[in-house]
Amino acid sequence: SYIADVRCENQDGLEFFILPERVWIRKVEDDMLLKFCRADGQLGKIVSMRRKNGIPISFILNKVSSTTGQRAFHKEYYFSRNGTKFGVDQWSDLFTENEVRKMQYEVLTATDPMNLIRYKPNTVDIEPSKYRLKLFLGYRYSYGHGCNLAELYDDVESIHDVLPYTSKLVTDRLKEFAIIKSDSGSRYFDQVVANVYKRTSSSLGVHQDDSDLFEFPVFSLRLFSESVLSFGCKGVGMQETDKFVSVPLKRGVLTSMYHIAAENFNHCIRPCDITEYSTSLIFRRVKNERIVTPPTACA
Repeated sequence: SYIADVRCENQDGLEFFILPERVWIRKVEDDMLLKFCRADGQLGKIVSMRRKNGIPISFILNKVSSTTGQRAFHKEYYFSRNGTKFGVDQWSDLFTENEVRKMQYEVLTATDPMNLIRYKPNTVDIEPSKYRLKLFLGYRYSYGHGCNLAELYDDVESIHDVLPYTSKLVTDRLKEFAIIKSDSGSRYFDQVVANVYKRTSSSLGVHQDDSDLFEFPVFSLRLFSESVLSFGCKGVGMQETDKFVSVPLKRGVLTSMYHIAAENFNHCIRPCDITEYSTSLIFRRVKNERIVTPPTACA
C-alpha cells in the first residue's frame, strides 16, 4: 500500500488516500508518509477548505531532523489567496509517547489540589464559569485598561520548581531541531502559563497576547486531548467573523504563534472545541522593562 494523495478538508487534520485500497484514512505509518514526500522533503501546499465564512488557509508540511537524528514534521500556515505567511507553525512527533505521558503526569501533579494550596497566592487563577484553572509560573500578567499599563508581576512560583521536566524537555527539543538557537540558555523561557480545561465546554475567551509584555513567537503545547485554536472570533459568545481561521491542536503537538496571527488577530478556545479534559502549556519570553513588583494602584 502507498499514499496517492493527501488532503485537509476540515479541522480534524490530514487524510490520506491509499492505493490499491482506494480509501481515505487519517493515520498512516511514518515510512509511508516519508515515501510520499518529494525529493526536497516537502509534502506541498494543502488547502484547508472552509464550508462556512472565514479566510482560506493553506499549509506546507515538511519533514525535519534534529541534531540527534530524530525525525519530526513541520507545518507552516499561509493565506491561500496570496501566499503570505499567517504566523502559525506546528511541529508533530517532537516528543515520544512516553515523554508526553511524563509531561502530563507532571501537570497533574502540579495542579493537584494539595499542591495548589501551597503555592504563592497569585500563582493560581480559577474561573469557575469557564471550568478552567490557570497556573502562572515565572511571571503573571495583567492586560492594561484605564490608567493602568499592561504589566508583569514576579510574585508567583518558579517554572523550574513546578514543571522542571517539561520546561527542560521542551527547551532542549527546540534546540535540537534548531527552532531556537543552540546556544540559548537552559532557562530560555521565563514565563509559562498552564491552562487546564477541566471538562466539556471549558473555554478561553477572545484575547490577543500583548506585544508590550512578550517576545514573539509564543509557543504552546497541547496535552491530554486535542482542541482547536480559533482566530477572528468576537464577543463573549466567540462568534465566527469573516476573518475566522481555525487551527487544529493535536495532543503532543507544539504550536508557535507570531507575525500576523499574533499581532493582527485575536484568538480563543471555544466551548465547542473542548470535549474532554485538556491542557495547554504556553511558553513565553517576557520583556524585562514591564516587570513590576508589587502591582501599582491607579491614582
